[in-house]
Amino acid sequence: MIGPFYARLERAIRAVDPRHVLFLDGNRYSTDFSAFTEPFANTVYTAHDYALPGMAAGSEYPGMARGEYFDRQVVEETFLRRTEFMRRTGTPIWIGESAGHLARSAAGE
Repeated sequence: MIGPFYARLERAIRAVDPRHVLFLDGNRYSTDFSAFTEPFANTVYTAHDYALPGMAAGSEYPGMARGEYFDRQVVEETFLRRTEFMRRTGTPIWIGESAGHLARSAAGE
């Protein structure tokens, strides 16, 4: 649903102001960009990069969060998956929100 809505929105804005920069979020809390096939011109896509250890109570980083192990590699792979559309199409990426910094360090830091 977000894809058709954004297409209508983009057409309406461009009819009034073809040079305006658009900032568009992805679906599912701005982590899923599969609704987009081609990028809109003059558009920045905004992703949210919430790492589960930064959100789940009692989780540690690196360590376990809700039964899954998280370390730098897992967090990077998640980021790369969430930003694949922008990197593939060469469009700007804006990380509007993140939460990995909220996790407690397994080293007690």
